[in-house]
Amino acid sequence: MLENPEDSEKTAEEAKFKGCGLGAQLCLTSSGKLQGYSIPEGTNKPHMISTFVLKYLGTKEKLSGAEVVTTDILDQAYSAFGVTADEVWEDYKKFPTDSGYAETYEKHGSNYNEEEAKKMIRPTAEEEKKDSDSDSNSDTDSSSGNSGSGNSGSTGSTSTGTTKTTTGTTTGTTTGSTSTGSTEATAGDAAATSTGDTTGTSAFAGILVAAAATILATRKKIKD
Repeated sequence: MLENPEDSEKTAEEAKFKGCGLGAQLCLTSSGKLQGYSIPEGTNKPHMISTFVLKYLGTKEKLSGAEVVTTDILDQAYSAFGVTADEVWEDYKKFPTDSGYAETYEKHGSNYNEEEAKKMIRPTAEEEKKDSDSDSNSDTDSSSGNSGSGNSGSTGSTSTGTTKTTTGTTTGTTTGSTSTGSTEATAGDAAATSTGDTTGTSAFAGILVAAAATILATRKKIKD
């Protein structure tokens, strides 16, 4: 004896067919019970579950007072019928507009609640698309930011400068982010930098000359 699919206070006798293995049809009863096992060929499986949600969402079982439509029973139904939550959700959304579902909708339309049904059915395709779009936008923003911050001045004007000093000449040319320079200097300019700044070198050379003169004078005095 099985539970009557439309009224949990009634029962129905199970029948099995010899030779083909068909028996009680797989269904969701009015009390939120998944029973039976046969799925006749041509059955619109997502529609079986979406109709259950439409009929019983927000209702309570007569005897126990428990919620009829729950996420647990829907998860069991997805597995038993071999469908996905996305397929059931797409079918559910057709109720208000599809003429094929008009009779069911008119009979149970008071229970049509897209927002609450979506929370219960829990489709994933739309959320995954939103996440994908969000990631794509983030990558685009990041790419734009890097492009702007890393190449500042790379297309600017070319500057060429020539610096002359008493000890050497340094010529440097810079274009964008690439720098090419050549340096020519006398033997006394070994410490000159590419900027042409030899002030430190000249001062140091003067100190060496003064020190040398002092040493020579001291040696001469000692010798005398």
